[in-house]
Amino acid sequence: NVRDAGKKLVAGDPAGALGDAGAALGEGNDSKLLGHVADAIMKDPKLSAALAKIGIETKEDITDAGAAIGDMFQLVDHLGQQDWGAAIKDLGLVAQDLPDTLRSKIVEKLTTTMHLPPALGEVLSGVIDAMGDPKVRDAVGDAFAAFKSGNPLEWIKGLAHAGEVISAQSPDLAVGFLDTLSKLPGSVGAFFGDHELNKAIVDSGSLTQDR
Repeated sequence: NVRDAGKKLVAGDPAGALGDAGAALGEGNDSKLLGHVADAIMKDPKLSAALAKIGIETKEDITDAGAAIGDMFQLVDHLGQQDWGAAIKDLGLVAQDLPDTLRSKIVEKLTTTMHLPPALGEVLSGVIDAMGDPKVRDAVGDAFAAFKSGNPLEWIKGLAHAGEVISAQSPDLAVGFLDTLSKLPGSVGAFFGDHELNKAIVDSGSLTQDR
């Protein structure tokens, strides 16, 4: 992958080089090539503008992303296609390999890019750890897609399903997810405003009981 990245960089394909360099890091290769690729990306107006949409704005952001950087163009593509659910799922995947500071920066930028209310950005930040699980990632992505579609009923149903999946797949994170829902406006946020009640809900197993 390092060799392929070098060839693509010389050939004027910094995006392809970035993907190969990221894959090389993922295989444990500590490649200085990533720094050169990052320089090339920052000097390419089109590519740097694309990454800026998700908060990747400096060479240091690219190098901090490490192996995850190769998957970020898929996130950018889904944003461009306004495939909001897929974009959230992409975020959940790449975020698992990011340092906390960069992860928070990307979530904040994505909240702005997707025109989400700040409260939903907080929900996304609160659930991001659980999204390392594919089932959780899908449930959260589908919920946010429902919100962006303008269907409040499907949005609430999507949140409920995400809570069920998180409780089943990552019960240690389920209480935190319910706590985060307290950031939502109106009756939904008010209901989840009591941490002890949220803990009791998870401990009771009621989120995962068959209906």
